[in-house]
Amino acid sequence: MDLVLSIVKKVVMFCLVSFVILELAPKEEYKKYLNLFTGMVLILLLISPVFELFTGKIPVTDELQKYYLKNELKDMDIYFGEYDKMRVGAVTGEYQKQIETHIGEIAKQNQMAVEEVFVSLNTDVESENFLQVESVTMKVSKKYREESLKIQEIVMGQKDGAESLSEIEIKNTISQFYNVETDNINIIK
Repeated sequence: MDLVLSIVKKVVMFCLVSFVILELAPKEEYKKYLNLFTGMVLILLLISPVFELFTGKIPVTDELQKYYLKNELKDMDIYFGEYDKMRVGAVTGEYQKQIETHIGEIAKQNQMAVEEVFVSLNTDVESENFLQVESVTMKVSKKYREESLKIQEIVMGQKDGAESLSEIEIKNTISQFYNVETDNINIIK
């Protein structure tokens, strides 16, 4: 297409220049010769690309290959874009599992038995906070080392929904390690 456009541009420019020259010709006698000359040059301008095509100076096959390669590259960009999304999803999922396991270990160190841990990560690849922990939710139960029956200690003035010291310690540890606000860490008993 670029080849055709360049030929058309050349022909248009030549026609404009020849028109100006013909209008500036001083006598009618000269116009006949100028018309003959410009006509022959115009024919040469139109025939030369066809001649170059057959002699191989214009690599048509190369132009066609470039066109097909451009289309293939567009298709590959689409394919690799989807591949990149799948790859980022796999890496994000594995990273999330490792964080959940680590948070479970933190809870175990503080005498809590973890039933479930869910971590929410920033998955926006363009963000500077990519893969940063946004929130943590975990379901825990108190773990006792002894197998005997224990009665929960009753503390006056403590509300039923108040956090225990071990829960506060777990939240602080997770907050410091993963740089997440303690308000975004939920511990469900």
